[in-house]
Amino acid sequence: MAKKTRISKTESKNLANALCHAKRQHKVEEYKTPAILARLLLEAFIYEDGNINSEWFVREKVCSAGKFTKLRSRLISDDWIYFREDSKRYFAGSRLKPHLDDLKGTIAVTQAQFDRLNELKADRSELLILDEKKVDRAELELRLAETNSRINAIAVAVRELQDTMLPPDSLEKKSVRERSAKKIASLAH
Repeated sequence: MAKKTRISKTESKNLANALCHAKRQHKVEEYKTPAILARLLLEAFIYEDGNINSEWFVREKVCSAGKFTKLRSRLISDDWIYFREDSKRYFAGSRLKPHLDDLKGTIAVTQAQFDRLNELKADRSELLILDEKKVDRAELELRLAETNSRINAIAVAVRELQDTMLPPDSLEKKSVRERSAKKIASLAH
């Protein structure tokens, strides 16, 4: 069974590829487990407010105990992250920022869609409760059918959007994502 993570393999694939490419480009030692490193960097800046700590990286086997400082220094020198003395915090560097921005946009759209889907499910639950109380059955069935239709349409659009969540390397995938997001937004209102 796959380990549950907050960032999926497909969401971190572009960054993992960039980390692999960085090794070849600069002719330096490659990052150990670039796919896991990519996921941890994205999770750190999206969910942990840039909190990067050695226990987490060692536990995930990105580096061994005592080698975290060397890894962090390399990430800084390669412009993946940087440290600000005034705030004593790490921030996304110029090479990591585009990957974070892409993922944040995707997560925001997806989260809004799921929130709306949950609202519609709550509406459906409310309608089912009214049905149990034998309220005007014809009106109730019509409202229930409309709600189910909207839920199904949003679910299809979400699946379409998730299918295009693979690396956004083509304009066609980007336009499909944008159409799906607009379709979901229009269905949600």
